[in-house]
Amino acid sequence: MASETASPYLDERQLDALREVANIGCGHAATALSKLMGGQRVGIEVPRAAVIEFGAVAELVGGHEAPVVGVATEIVGGLQGGLLLLMPVAAAKRLAGILLGSGESLGPLGDDARSALCEVGNILGSACLSAIATAFGLRLMPSIPRLAQDMAGAVVGEVVCPMGARADRAVVLETRFTVGGGSALMGHFLILPDVLSLPPLLAALGV
Repeated sequence: MASETASPYLDERQLDALREVANIGCGHAATALSKLMGGQRVGIEVPRAAVIEFGAVAELVGGHEAPVVGVATEIVGGLQGGLLLLMPVAAAKRLAGILLGSGESLGPLGDDARSALCEVGNILGSACLSAIATAFGLRLMPSIPRLAQDMAGAVVGEVVCPMGARADRAVVLETRFTVGGGSALMGHFLILPDVLSLPPLLAALGV
């Protein structure tokens, strides 16, 4: 597990406020995912807000060498940053199989499966940002999602490296979600706001 560090930018009160922002956004994202999956139950753990070094973000999902499928979108508008849906490869294949009605694939992800997972990332991102934008009077949109199947370190690096030129740490709003019952799928949905674009949101929150 990544070690949290004292933030040079945010105090605990501000992190608590951002955690509530993540609660609002991810609650709407869970509802949207449930509808996409025909009403299957989607559970979301309370998000965790932390400030960690960029290199430690991948540790949240099992370490740099953990094989994952990631769907990344950029946040466009009054808040910059990224959204990242991360799932173990087997879970991603199962999710794609559920969406396509084809069962779990044992081979590489095909074009249809990749498109289905990108749609999941798009729906999660759109629902999350729409809820945050409505609640706090911001204009937020997700970019077109892109999918990568690689080690977690490489996938995370695609999202956090552009922000690394402007700050040495990442603000991570971490959510863990499950889909279904006993043999639940599990993944992470990370909100990674660019710390230098946070002042308007924090001002709207009164912190």
